[in-house]
Amino acid sequence: MRRVWLVLLTPALLAQSAMLEEALGNEAKQAKEREKYFYREHAEHRRPNGQLNFTQDYEWIFLEGEPFRRMVARNGQPLTGKLAKQEAERLRMTAAERRKASRKPNPRVINVGNLSGKVILTEMDHTAAGEEVLDGRKAWVIRAEPKPGHEAVAYRVTFWVDQQDHALAQLKYEVIGRGVESLPGTWLITTYFRFGENLWFKKTLNGEFWIGPPRPRSHWRQVHTFRDFRKFDAESTVTFVEK
Repeated sequence: MRRVWLVLLTPALLAQSAMLEEALGNEAKQAKEREKYFYREHAEHRRPNGQLNFTQDYEWIFLEGEPFRRMVARNGQPLTGKLAKQEAERLRMTAAERRKASRKPNPRVINVGNLSGKVILTEMDHTAAGEEVLDGRKAWVIRAEPKPGHEAVAYRVTFWVDQQDHALAQLKYEVIGRGVESLPGTWLITTYFRFGENLWFKKTLNGEFWIGPPRPRSHWRQVHTFRDFRKFDAESTVTFVEK
């Protein structure tokens, strides 16, 4: 009986791994396409009881040939004074660093939380966790956990793979071990929406974070929303001219 169980189980595991590998491959292709788009981000930092601490608003622009996240407002007000100077200096320094950096293309590595696609595919077990409907579209649910002997991975990741596009429709990562910046109990859920054929963008990011020694203990929540996606044009590209 035990031998029969192993024979039946192995193809199922292979199917989940193959499905996940395809979804991560599609994510790598989309990442390059998404770099061509400008969009806005609104972030809310909250206490564990849900009380709002502060908000921040960002614009994703194109700076020296690469996307750049620029803060434009805090608590609903445009940046002024020290904050405005700090952000302007950060933009200037980033531009200078990018000009000096090698222009050779770097291999694209898809990361989920703090995990690379390679770690997810080779150091974690993948199991089917059913199906769900997200925004009217069916998605397969696949859970990835560290394989025995790979406890240093410290994460559990759940993927929702759109059944039509085989793209990531939602993902959740949870800290379940030590050795990473966040403590066990930390979690983060990212949802995506279908912007166009085989092109998905982030819709929301919602998480709860626990930090401990050697850093000061801290516990908070974050909610991010993304909107106003449009392709870059000449006016939305920032380039600094060398003196």
